[in-house]
Formats: sequence, structure tokens, C-alpha cells
Amino acid sequence: MGKEYKRYQEGLIRSILARPEEIVNVVDYIDSGDFEDVNFKMVYESVLELYLEKKSISLPEITLKIGEGGGAVDTGWLFNLSRNMVQWIQVAPPTTWAKLLKRESAKTKAENVLKAGLVEINKKENNPLSIMDKIATSLSQVSVDATAGEMFNINDVIDEFEAETKEILSTGGNVTSINSAYPTIDYYTQGWGATHLITVGARTGVGKSVFAINNAVAAMSQEKTVLFFSLEMTRREVLSRIIASLSMIPIQKIEKAHPLTDDEKERQKEALSFIRNSKLKIDTNPHVTVEYIKRAAIKQAQSDDGLDLIIIDYLQLIANDGIRNRQEAVADVSRNMKILAKELNVPVIVLVQLNRERRDDDGDSTPKIYDIRESGAIAQDSNVVILIDRNMNEDTEVIDPKATFIIAKNRQGESNKYISVRTRLESSLFIDDNKKGQKVLDNIEQAIEDGGDYEINIKPTSHQNSYDDFNDIDVNDEDLENLFSDEEGFGDEIEF
Repeated sequence: MGKEYKRYQEGLIRSILARPEEIVNVVDYIDSGDFEDVNFKMVYESVLELYLEKKSISLPEITLKIGEGGGAVDTGWLFNLSRNMVQWIQVAPPTTWAKLLKRESAKTKAENVLKAGLVEINKKENNPLSIMDKIATSLSQVSVDATAGEMFNINDVIDEFEAETKEILSTGGNVTSINSAYPTIDYYTQGWGATHLITVGARTGVGKSVFAINNAVAAMSQEKTVLFFSLEMTRREVLSRIIASLSMIPIQKIEKAHPLTDDEKERQKEALSFIRNSKLKIDTNPHVTVEYIKRAAIKQAQSDDGLDLIIIDYLQLIANDGIRNRQEAVADVSRNMKILAKELNVPVIVLVQLNRERRDDDGDSTPKIYDIRESGAIAQDSNVVILIDRNMNEDTEVIDPKATFIIAKNRQGESNKYISVRTRLESSLFIDDNKKGQKVLDNIEQAIEDGGDYEINIKPTSHQNSYDDFNDIDVNDEDLENLFSDEEGFGDEIEF
């Protein structure tokens, strides 16, 4: 433990003992994990518990509280903390000590991450890129932890709310989001909102990838940057399905390079031109990890094109090293995707596999939210959950069969909504089966005629993080130096 780290811990504890009412401000910055010295940590936790219990905060009460928790502390050391408390307050108030401690805690944690990473990266059996990804994730978590506890000013939040409301009104009531490929879904969800995790579940062969392709194309038509992770398909397979959805040419003819009619050739050319001029980024690495996705997303967000939407096909295929329990691993991936959506301020669409068909006592085989394979945490993390249902036993001669989108969860509006759609799976398409949905088909057909221009206009948004609370620390350096060189301080000479 560094000298500064121990000083800041002692400074915070001594100043809190002098002004225990300041604990309500200190908790905005500090939690018990920021204390490396176990004695200071026990004192802090006891002071907080006593405050919450509305009990007197005194050294005898602190001693009893530590004992109740199964801990033990030297009473002579503890009672010595009450000496010269006025000096410590003169140096800095508790909130300043808290900021200093948080900064030093974050610094120490980052150093520990780097040291541990250096050891791992030098092991021959380890993949250096994988270790670097883990280091980056750990450092990111340290950064998040260093600011996560900061309390907001309600006036600032109200100002931001009013500004956003004025902006929404100026656009005719349109909420900043990305339109999906399906107007009825947008009616209930207001589109894909920034920071939202959207989970789309279906059983094998029902059409999860079709949903992903359709929404990638819809976002591309709005001039959005789409980062598409496909863990099952090759780049050619992904591209073939996008072309098929734009041109109405059967996927097999495109993917296998079968002869096309002159009209089909022209439509494929126009589709390729649309894709070439879009901001679609495709990643088909089948061995991606959470760290890999984060690294790729952050890199894309910092590029000239930026990043507006992430689509992952599909979540249960993402590797998660170090977690043996499959449910815990999937839950960890889901939680990280939710965090990624919030950090980058973009919607993230994840496809998930549902359990094999199961029937209730009444014979109902409609998919339910609890059918999400391997982890219920996915549904808990999600802002929106959409399940796709399609009768797989339908007559194969039916050219235009039906399917149903079930909005099983919707934090933005109504849920338990059933939306009927037409399926043109040979062209990788789901189309709303109502008047609103026909607009989608009209747009697609118009895009074929006009070279891929959809008449959709969505205003983008932006987000920034702030670390200002670590830039406003004001400490009386002269008093600090005198205090720590005093025999009542740490008992050794301090050089600043």
C-alpha cells in the first residue's frame, strides 16, 4: 500500500469522526471497496451503519458495531484516531478526502490490473490478444467504478429533461431512435432507443437471422452505422441475405451465383450500390468474446463513421472464458451487452435461441419469455424482448406463410402484443401484415426502382461522460505537509 493511499484513508476516517454528519456526502464518492486497510474499512462501514440506524456515532459505538460484525480492532489505535481531528478538518473537509481516496483507489486498482496482466501476458500458453482484451475490460470497469457512485444534481437533470422535451417537440413529437423494419413494432416501442438492449428470441429455423438482416437494412437506409456480428454465417452469406431482402431475388440464386435474368441483374446491381454506399460493418469471426465485441465497438464508435447500432447473431455463441457454469456465463454476456449499450449510447440487438418446442397442458406451443435458453437474466437485462413464432408444420406449398412477433417485454410501452407478419424467407424478409406494414413493402419496392433510397429521416444523438469531480479537488498543501510530518501523523518524513 502506498503512503498516499494510507494517508487518504486515515484523512477520511479522522475527518468523518470530526464531522459524522458529512457521511451523507462522502457516500457519493466512496464505498468500502475503496479502503485497502482493513481497520479503516471496518471503521467506515461501522460509521455508515450507525448513521443509517440513527445511532450516536462515537468510538465506543463503533467498537461495538465492529464486534457485532465479527471483526476486531485495537481499541488503543481506534481511540487514537480522535486526537488532533481539528487539524485534519483544517487540511480538507471529508468530501475532499473522499475524492482523494477515490482517485488513489482507482489508480491502485488500475496498477494491480496492469501488473497482473503483465504476468499473464508473459506466460507462453496464453494468447496475448485475449489477455489485452481482458486488461482493457478490467480497466474500463475500474473507470466505471470510479465514477458510478457520483450523485447527480436534480436541477441539472430537470434542465436536461426540459431541453430534450423541447427538441422532441421541435421534431413533431418524434423520439430520437432508429426505426425498425416493422412499423407496428415502432408503434409500440418508439423504435430502437439509445442505450437499449433489445432481445429477439426464436427457435431454430424460425427466422432470427431474417429479423437481424431486415433491421440492419432499415438502419442502413437511415444512414446509420451498423456493426453486425454474425457468429454463424460467412460474410458472403450475410451479404447475400441483405441483397435478397433489397432485390427480392431468392437467396440461393445470389449465394450460389446462379444465372439471373436481366431484371434480376439490374436489381442486384442496385442493391450492391446501396450496400456499398451504406455504413454497414460486418464481423463474422465465429470465436468472438465479450472483450472482442467491446473492443470492436469502441474502435468503430471512435471512427469517422461513428456507431449507431450493434446487432449480434446470436448471444449464446459468444465465448466467455473463465466461467464454467453455462447459465452464469450467458448472464455475464447479457449484462456486458447491456453495459456496452449504455457506455456507447447505442441500441444493441441480440438474437437468442429459445428452448426446443414445448407444449402447455392445453397444447399451446407459443414461445414464452421463460423459453430463452440457458439464462433468464437475458430477459431481465433487456428493455425490449420480442419472440418470433411460426408454424413449422405448415403446408410447404404456401408461398406467403404467416408468422407472429410477440412483444413479450417493453419498458417503453405496452407489452404482450401479437403482431402478424408475412414471411418471404426465400428473400430474407418479414413484412408487417397490415396497412402500416405495407409501407415497408412499398419502401423496399421503391428502393429497387430508385437504387435503394428509403424515405426515412431520423435525427442522431450523442453522449459524453464526465470526470469533472476529479478535477476540482482543493487541498491546503502546506497544512497537508505539516500534518503528515507531525508525530501524530504517520511517524515518518513525507516528501511531496
